[in-house]
Amino acid sequence: MEGLGLLPGQTPNGYLGTGVSGDGSRVVGWGTTNRGFSAEAFLWEGGAMVGLGSLAPAGNSTAWGISADGMTIVGESASLSGDQAYRWHNGAMQGLGFIGAFGIDEDVSSIAQGVSDDGEVVVGSSTSADAFREAFRWQDGAMSGLGDLPGGDDSSWAFGASADGSIIVGWGTTDAGQEAFVWDASHGMRNLRSVLVDAGLDLSGWTLFEASDVSDDGTVIVGDGYQPGRQLRSIPRGYSGAGVADVPHDHRACLFRPAHTASPHGRRKKARLRASSTRSTPRSMKPNMPMSVGTLSCSAK
Repeated sequence: MEGLGLLPGQTPNGYLGTGVSGDGSRVVGWGTTNRGFSAEAFLWEGGAMVGLGSLAPAGNSTAWGISADGMTIVGESASLSGDQAYRWHNGAMQGLGFIGAFGIDEDVSSIAQGVSDDGEVVVGSSTSADAFREAFRWQDGAMSGLGDLPGGDDSSWAFGASADGSIIVGWGTTDAGQEAFVWDASHGMRNLRSVLVDAGLDLSGWTLFEASDVSDDGTVIVGDGYQPGRQLRSIPRGYSGAGVADVPHDHRACLFRPAHTASPHGRRKKARLRASSTRSTPRSMKPNMPMSVGTLSCSAK
């Protein structure tokens, strides 16, 4: 393990690494600065850490993802229009705006948390005219809302994208609460649990809260789920934890394996360390529930 150091001229008040390039040569994250509780996004490369600045003078910024080629960084920054998603490329930070048009005095915000391998597609969440919070896909200078799952309170959040940006994962809301989604242009936003059940997987009692990332080819998804009445090791009241799900294609059967038999197959080559924004609220439905690891895997029939 190698310490990454500090931002120039700053003291060790707290740092978080959140992403790494495909070859491991570039790391991004954010650290607190000497300006009190403010934070600045950083890029680490070749043993040196540099700050990325912000969209507003002396404003906060955080980095939440980096493209596989290491050339594009995404995150959230203070701006004159409110906290705003950004895309950093070739030394310049670009604000991505918001879903819809808002007045200058309105309380709006957006955050970018995932990016395609080439940095051309960015995903995250934004204030929206049509929803309390809406997942977005940004490409070619335009931010598009992805909608929400049927029911619920019109809130959704995107965390990860496949290599080409065509498959997006995150969470939305239904009348049952927060649930994981998978999105593509042909089908729109779909409930991940429903997709897996329709493919023949027995998920009786399971709630899949959040899909947090997806493999380069879009067939493997990682996230959090919960099943009441199931115990693992010392966890009472249920099994709650991170897992891996192969998205079914054609004729595939899926199977859940508890943590002690889990294998690391299907892990995304980026091996990102994703940390949810404090705005994302996902764990509120199951407060203080311990987390464990398992895998949902599929194999061709």
